[in-house]
This record gives sequence, C-alpha cells and structure tokens, in this order.
Amino acid sequence: MSSQVKAYGVYDHLINQIVDNYYVHILNLIRPFLFFNHKLCRLISFHRLVKRTSKSGKPYIRKRVFDEKMLETKNVKEILGLMRKYKVFDINMTCNCYTNPSIAAKISREKCTYLTNLNGYQIYERFNCNKCLDKKCKRNVLLHHSYLYIDLDLKIEEAQLNDLYIKIREIEDDLKIKTIIKISSHQGLHLLLPLSTVKINQNITSPLERTLYQYSFGIAMKKIIEERLNIVRVDPWNFIDLNQSVRTPFSLHYEYLIPSIPLTDENFEENIRKIKEIISEASYKLKISLARDLVTSNEWNFKVEHDNTKFIKNCLENLKHEAIKKVLRIKIIKRKQKAPNWFRRIVEKKVKISKEDTQKMKEYFKSLGKSDTEAEHIIRKIIEIKDIL
Repeated sequence: MSSQVKAYGVYDHLINQIVDNYYVHILNLIRPFLFFNHKLCRLISFHRLVKRTSKSGKPYIRKRVFDEKMLETKNVKEILGLMRKYKVFDINMTCNCYTNPSIAAKISREKCTYLTNLNGYQIYERFNCNKCLDKKCKRNVLLHHSYLYIDLDLKIEEAQLNDLYIKIREIEDDLKIKTIIKISSHQGLHLLLPLSTVKINQNITSPLERTLYQYSFGIAMKKIIEERLNIVRVDPWNFIDLNQSVRTPFSLHYEYLIPSIPLTDENFEENIRKIKEIISEASYKLKISLARDLVTSNEWNFKVEHDNTKFIKNCLENLKHEAIKKVLRIKIIKRKQKAPNWFRRIVEKKVKISKEDTQKMKEYFKSLGKSDTEAEHIIRKIIEIKDIL
C-alpha cells in the first residue's frame, strides 16, 4: 500500500479540486451503492493513474489502491478523506453487497485452497465455499442487492458509443433481458444486471453462488455480443473473481475525468455528446465543472423494472459445470507417493547395499508397477550413485 501512495500520480495536484468541486456535490448519489442500513456494504478501492517506472510500454499505468482501513468507513463523507489521503478519486465497489465487507476482504488463495486425496491423485481447488467452515463468510452475500457485471470496450477508435448503446439494447431485447448500461470511458460501457430482477429463493448466500451466476451469464453474453458485434471486446478476466469490482456509478474515470453515468433510450445521445465535450476540454478546471454540471442537472434512475429470471437461470443451467470448474480453478494432480522409511535408510546409509536390500527394493519397485528389467535398472543406478558418493 505504501509503495502505491509514494508513486507519482498524474493527477495528484488536482485531488483537492476534484473533491471540492465534484464529489462534494454528488455524494448523495453515490451513498446508496456503498451503504445499506447505514453501514458500509461493499469493499471499496480506487484506481490511480501513475507514471511507469520502466521506460518500456505506455508512460502511465493504472494502479489499484486498497487498504483494509477503508473498511472502517462509517459514512459517505469519510470517503472524501480517503481521496485526499491516498490521492485518488476513481471509486470502485464490489458487485457483491455484503453483510460484513471485512469478512469478504479476507478471501484469499492462501485461506481458500483445498486438496482432496483420492487413489494416488490430489484434487486441487480454490474458493469452494461449500467446503469452508467459516459460516459467516459463507452467509455474507446479500444476493438481491448484488449485481452481475460485464465490461465492454470498442476495439477501434472510429466506432461510436451511440451505435454500441443501440446495438446492445437490441441484443437485450432479443434475449428478453434488461440491464443498467452506464459509461465506462469514451470507448466503453458497463452492463450491470441487478440480481433483484432474478427470482432466487435465498437472499443471503455465499460468494461462490453469486460468482457461478456471474460466470455463466458473462460467458453466455460474451459469445452472443462478440458474434454480433465484431468491433466489441468483452473482458472476461474477472468473471471468476469472488470480489469482482466495478467503477461506482458517478465516479470519475481515473484518466479521462468523465463520470460513470447511466444511459437510457431517452438520454443516451445527449449524455454521450456531453461526455465527448468533457474529454475534448483542455482545461482541467472546466472538465471538472462540466462533469459536475452533467451529473447534478439530471435525474437518474438505476431501477430495472424487468424480470431477468428465465435468461439468467438458463445460463446457469447450461454452463454450471464449466462455471464450477473455472471458479474453483479445479486441477487434478498425480500425487507422488512417499518412499517408505526402510528404503530411505538403504539409500542414505554409507555401507554397500546387500543382496537382501536389493531383493527388497526390487519387490518394492515392482509393487509400483515397474517390470523386472525397470526395477533392476533403477537399482543399478542407485548402486552406481552410492559408489560415487
């Protein structure tokens, strides 16, 4: 964390201006996404644009900024203090809504890894909530307040967000689904599907359960979108992330300083035009002012009045086997059998191998499936090495 703070951020000199002239005015819009029943309900982090230390590649790189102390945030105004402290402004939140985000922050490869021994093999898997003994973590996700998420990026500069928005809505109409579509950047969109629009019996569930829905929905949509729109790339890298994150609505993009606003059939043309104005504006002061005016001068609706149940459940039914394998990172590893103690004593002792030792080793190697010839060859090699030593 400390190395991230010390790295030179491109917008370090603008942080106070961004906080005072933008975020102070839109905090009430962000609050419902980060707080539930007056408590922080998601993991929050930030993206920060910093200079590369190496000369290869792009001169700037995006860095994630996260500190467990952020989980102590009591109200939305304290987020302003986090921005000033860490010199950041692009707020990201988990798609999962949690009863306790601090518990979710402890999900890790080290903690959530399982090995099952079976007939000479080991089944290796991660993040299997069904095997976990931590009941609080297994019952931590408020499903009906969580989202499924897809990140869309245009492959070519000539492509237009206007056309992309229209075509994505056409695809959704064909599939009989409806999502929240919001600005990601001048070349991308985010799709958020509220799980409140899916009729699922349980309200509180495990991180694994939501991730299975996420993977099956995301992969199904990726195939459909990329087949119909070859100018679009769907980023699947975080479909298997139990703490999958997305830019918080109305947060400013870490590089372009444009707000992540929702688009509708009524407002998309006008709002995309205003986004282009912000990007083309050379003055940072005016960029921030234009972003604030765009957000504060409109009324925004993040509710989806549509039943997405059939499509989401079909995705899970068709892809659940693949989803489980991918999310759990399942691998089957051949387990190396441990040599018995008597064998190690024969090999390690400094005296010559006796005829009795040779016969015992031969029987041992044959028990492992070796032929007489293979067993005798291995024993000769062992004797040669012992003679050298």
